[in-house]
Amino acid sequence: QRKKQSPGTCFLVYFAMHTARLARPRWCFGVFLLVIGFILFFPLDNSVQQPASTGVDVIGDLLGPPTHKSTTGSESPVTHKPTDSEPPVTHEPIEPVTTPATGDPKPVTPIGELIGDLEFAVNNVWPLPIETTSKIEKALKVSEEVEISIEAPTQNEKVNQYVKKTFKLFWEDMKTRKDHRTITSAIGASVIPRINVSIKKSADPFAPPFGDNEKYTLTVLENAIEIKAEAFWGVQHALQTLRQICLVYKLDDTRQFILPFGIDISDSPRLPYRGLLIDTGRAFLSVPHIKKVISGMSMLKMNVLHWHITDDQSFPIEIKKYPYLHTNGASWLGYTHNQGTYGAPQTPGRFYSQKEISEIVEFAVLRGVRVIPEIDMPAHTRSWGKGYPEIISKCPNYVSQRASHLKGQYVVNLQLDISVPKTFEIVEAVISEVWDLFPDPIMHVGGDEFFPECWTEDAAQTGRIHQVLYDTSFLSRRKYFDYKIREIIKKKGESSGTKKKMMYWSEAFTDGVIPEIQEKTSTIIQIWNAKELASSTNSRFPFVISNGFYLDLQYKDLTWWNFYSRNPLQGVPSQNHHLFIGAEACAWELTESSSYSNELWPTPNERTGTWFRGWDSKVWLKLIAFSENVWSGSGIRSSSESSVTPVIRKVVSHMKGLGLNMPDFCEPNHADVNNPEVCFPKY
Repeated sequence: QRKKQSPGTCFLVYFAMHTARLARPRWCFGVFLLVIGFILFFPLDNSVQQPASTGVDVIGDLLGPPTHKSTTGSESPVTHKPTDSEPPVTHEPIEPVTTPATGDPKPVTPIGELIGDLEFAVNNVWPLPIETTSKIEKALKVSEEVEISIEAPTQNEKVNQYVKKTFKLFWEDMKTRKDHRTITSAIGASVIPRINVSIKKSADPFAPPFGDNEKYTLTVLENAIEIKAEAFWGVQHALQTLRQICLVYKLDDTRQFILPFGIDISDSPRLPYRGLLIDTGRAFLSVPHIKKVISGMSMLKMNVLHWHITDDQSFPIEIKKYPYLHTNGASWLGYTHNQGTYGAPQTPGRFYSQKEISEIVEFAVLRGVRVIPEIDMPAHTRSWGKGYPEIISKCPNYVSQRASHLKGQYVVNLQLDISVPKTFEIVEAVISEVWDLFPDPIMHVGGDEFFPECWTEDAAQTGRIHQVLYDTSFLSRRKYFDYKIREIIKKKGESSGTKKKMMYWSEAFTDGVIPEIQEKTSTIIQIWNAKELASSTNSRFPFVISNGFYLDLQYKDLTWWNFYSRNPLQGVPSQNHHLFIGAEACAWELTESSSYSNELWPTPNERTGTWFRGWDSKVWLKLIAFSENVWSGSGIRSSSESSVTPVIRKVVSHMKGLGLNMPDFCEPNHADVNNPEVCFPKY
């Protein structure tokens, strides 16, 4: 639609008409046509009225951010290789926008906010990737209708199914994300038509995630998103990264998903074992809660859920051959500590059915998390005796000495009676059923905090064991139990056609239980005590470090910065570093619901005060910090806490936006002790 013609244009029309009237008919008619054609195609006034508004913002197609310049001034992509001294980008992320009282949503500022937030998202992916090449030229759209092309081992249809399921989860998350921005008009941008997924054909796509098979590359091009992975786990990690760099804009009842064009990320974990322990031997955690924990771990690219299932206070797992273990032993004591009961009241007999366990394991596999079960023995087994009292040591004097007016019966630690055949019949049944429920090639058998006083007091047990062992000393009995366990595991492995490694707490080695001649590849040591760092790592066994990464209340002085900046190998002799396979944060004695307790101790020099016990307020912030430590490196972004704080805050917002319930990151103004749901507590 053209504007009204200018006076100059009108004059030319008049001139053409006058010439046609006076001049000779043939050539004047030609001049007339020539002038009219000139006016039509080359108007002197070339101002054009803009088309009527179509609700489209064309910044995605026409505008990009200022390109990064090299020292020579030429345009070049920036390759991000993180260093200890490099601070993060400090551009503030988009926060959810509250609709004003008028009902009109706050519009987006095209260039400054969209491009700025894309840059912030790319430069602050968590955990920090090994290498990010970023030359953001423009914005692109992607939608759920995008075509998925999968190139994977043809002999394994399961890979295709799992990749498709993973993308389905991705879109379910994106469509329900709460950390979106409301806009008044659509963002104009090219739509990415295809996502190409390539998994190496030579790899076993479902070998447990363990470092090398978790590598991935993610490239965002105009014609496709390219994901290349060593195995299925790399695809899962690539989609977690894609969740972070994809911005969500809400227009009425629809959502637009915006990605930056010109991104190339190559990534793999620093440590192959990146774990979190959950403790259901003290407080029952519901199946939905455990799934929530797994979802959070997946967002953070953590790959091991260490499930400490049983303890003195509860045996909450269904064992079909010996059902009284769970019907009588599950939550028999309740979650009590220091004269208080915390969290939801424990219901005696509440346990995990084998169907529920299989459901949890499958849920975890789809999210790139392996589940390692722990059945702690021969100590921490008092709950076993609630169903089968004949297999537990009898030591009433030891029990009365361990109990106190503060702790009651909660921390009384009893051991199995290894002198009766029934004990090993039940142990074999437990190992066999747990073996079949958890396909992971590692099984944790505890071996920690064994107190010899109970065995010494049980004279009848000592008499019976003397018929089997000439030497009835504490160490000899422990070695005998370990020998029997290994025979059971060897037998199960042969009958099932599978093999499992045994994982122990470090006391099993420092107490001299595990023989030096034992095959090194069949045993893993988990170290939780600083005093055992040197001796345990000198064992020449592969080891996992938990020392310094405890989330429970006795380590309340550890802040999120400790979990971020601490080197897991601190205190480990350098000659043993090659045996280090990873680190694990341990969430002992925490409740599913928000709770806190006023702790009292018998001596003034012990810690007192208010301790938070609720999972959400106690775990998530420190786990976020820990996840980058084990994936990328301790203190990888910066040695300054204040420099990492804005990025941590962004990750908390992202995880909350994806549906995880956790407090806000409110530093430096932490929550008051009675309100942990609002802000993360300092400790």
